[in-house]
Amino acid sequence: MMAEVQTTEGIVGFFDILGYENLLENNEPEDVLKNVISAIEQVPSETIRNISGGLNSPRFGNSRAVINELDWLAFSDTILLTMPYESDDDTGKALKWVVFLLASEKLMQLMWIKGLPLRGAVDIGRFVVKGNFFAGRPIVEAYRMSHSLDLAAAVLTKRAEDEFRGLLLQDDYRQIHDQLRLIVVDYLVPRKREKPEKLTTLNFFSVIGGGHYLPTGDPRQFVCRTFWKNNKDIPREAQSKVDNTEQYVRFLIERFRDVFGISDSSHGSKQGNVGK
Repeated sequence: MMAEVQTTEGIVGFFDILGYENLLENNEPEDVLKNVISAIEQVPSETIRNISGGLNSPRFGNSRAVINELDWLAFSDTILLTMPYESDDDTGKALKWVVFLLASEKLMQLMWIKGLPLRGAVDIGRFVVKGNFFAGRPIVEAYRMSHSLDLAAAVLTKRAEDEFRGLLLQDDYRQIHDQLRLIVVDYLVPRKREKPEKLTTLNFFSVIGGGHYLPTGDPRQFVCRTFWKNNKDIPREAQSKVDNTEQYVRFLIERFRDVFGISDSSHGSKQGNVGK
């Protein structure tokens, strides 16, 4: 008799690699697998470093222990990231949200550097992950939302956004409000076969404690370089994703120009950290 499957309440992130079919066509499969796995394996340690350097509030306790609760599942062009929190109070959930979003941003950043741009979505609810099996409405919703995006970016569903803001943007956490505003930013997101929608996006070019990774060179070249990496092409059907990603990068540069001391004169001179 099959054992009863226990569901878990928590946060779910669904990410997929843009241009994956073209990547497989132009590269040996073992090289693709090596690049994807190496990026994922770096995320936990990189996240610990960034949290340790950026979130120094005693309210958040031992963030290293929370990172161990993250669950990573990679298959084909997809990465599923989950964080359980059903037994936590608001303070525990708040810490897990911070860790989850930082991990998601670092994942996207590392994959971008390797020329494997991601799009993704984050939702909340009850789910189950057992081995390579997974199920649950938040996974389905994150999948649908992710695949509707017409750019390399990650968004929060409305349900996830409401919980995130309810936990972390309340007066009790005002002391880290300035840091949190570097994690997420509202943006009019282009979507395939749907009207653009104002959504909360993850600013994966800036990770708390790790310095900024916004480009200081030509944004167009910055985006095209990543989409071209690993012998990939940019076919006509992918052109809108490149154009929309470039516009999103320009938006981030403009939004965070003062925070990171980016001047107009810096553009067109040299490429930022991510482009190297």
